[in-house]
Amino acid sequence: YLYKHIFSPRVPGLAFVGSEVTTFNNILTHFLQAQFLAAVLSGAVVLPSREEMESEITRVKKWKRSFLAETPTLANQIQLHQQSYHDELMKALGLCPKRKSNPVAEWLSPYTAVDYKDVVVGAVRV
Repeated sequence: YLYKHIFSPRVPGLAFVGSEVTTFNNILTHFLQAQFLAAVLSGAVVLPSREEMESEITRVKKWKRSFLAETPTLANQIQLHQQSYHDELMKALGLCPKRKSNPVAEWLSPYTAVDYKDVVVGAVRV
């Protein structure tokens, strides 16, 4: 397990983008992870302490084990919670996770990569 599915709390400076997560829109997920990593590397986002990261990992493990069968790939399974994960990364970047133009669309329209077009053009720069 990795903090935010990216960072190893036990090996400072070690990060993985796209290897510890599987979603229905992997390209978008990996892009948001890369944006988050870039923000950390630039100093725009500061990671919590090792203890705080490990505590968060423990919380996520417990949560996942409450509804998923134990498998070797349990750590990376977030398909059904993809939007929550994307929202979590957006909030960590200091960006609004609500990407739709109106509240009705926010509730009824599925999210796609085009909803993140302003992030793609460089909301986070290094």
